[in-house]
Amino acid sequence: MALATFDRFLISSPLVKYRQFSSFRNAYRMIGIIMLILCVNYANLFYCANIKGKPPSSSCTSITTQACGFYNELSRIMTVAIIPGLIIFIFGLGTIRHLKKLRTAVGTTTTDRTQSQFRMRKTDRELMRMLIGQIVLIFVSWIPHAAERIYVVITLNEVKTPLRTAQDNLWDQIMWIETTFDSSLSFYVYLFTGGILFRQTLRKMFRCATTTSRTTALNDMSLTQAQTIN
Repeated sequence: MALATFDRFLISSPLVKYRQFSSFRNAYRMIGIIMLILCVNYANLFYCANIKGKPPSSSCTSITTQACGFYNELSRIMTVAIIPGLIIFIFGLGTIRHLKKLRTAVGTTTTDRTQSQFRMRKTDRELMRMLIGQIVLIFVSWIPHAAERIYVVITLNEVKTPLRTAQDNLWDQIMWIETTFDSSLSFYVYLFTGGILFRQTLRKMFRCATTTSRTTALNDMSLTQAQTIN
């Protein structure tokens, strides 16, 4: 998602050199670089990963010491929430500015300038709400889970009662379920924050899909009829 936001920023730029940077070759390079960074970031698991119990009831945990635990939890929250959120916010704002400049340049040739400016400001507000809603959803999905996991790391060496252990496990499961909000609720966040802009785009997508399916069905029927006649 962060890379897609960066790509939209490049495509919408008025500068040719930025638009030329948006290509499949550079996209593959960026994906490879991100994969390499993530592999290096999580290479500590070869040391930190710990298997408890005996098969088939064994379980794997990434916490062997508090140092490993702090590093794993902080690096995870940085790679899944903080850094992607900052990239999406910064380049999302840049994309909105590029679109605003483009619409302003086109709007100078229109006759009804006041109405055009009103539509542009409304579109900018809707895009800004969608961007803020996306960032808030990412943070709400991952920050509580990170805080809960850091609490587990801090209390790693404490002797806990069975009740407290059960409570910690319950909270851990609840916070883990909350991390799925980032992918499962994004559509509804865009729907309620995007206003008319998102709904109109969604209608166009459905209309395009319906028209394509109908065209395909008519072509298949025509081909079948032609084959029958022959």
